[in-house]
Amino acid sequence: MSHFFVWKDGERTVYFDPLLRCGFGLDPMPAAWEPRLSAVGIDPHGEGPLPDGRFHVVEASFAMAANYTGAQITPEFFTASTFVVGTAN
Repeated sequence: MSHFFVWKDGERTVYFDPLLRCGFGLDPMPAAWEPRLSAVGIDPHGEGPLPDGRFHVVEASFAMAANYTGAQITPEFFTASTFVVGTAN
């Protein structure tokens, strides 16, 4: 799974798949997020892996989250933070 979500006030405001480079289902990538994807080194219109043969989806997703929120995503961020995950099911 390589989905990228942004939730605001309990509502999903952004959803896309950086690996498949598409929006919800197979909708086009949200245009407002194409520059963010490009900024972290992923061609939003490309196909297949990057020139090094890898996809870098996890790295790109964290870089986009950092770019969007302004949070510094570091190893210390993960070790010093508390993450709560749940489901409504």
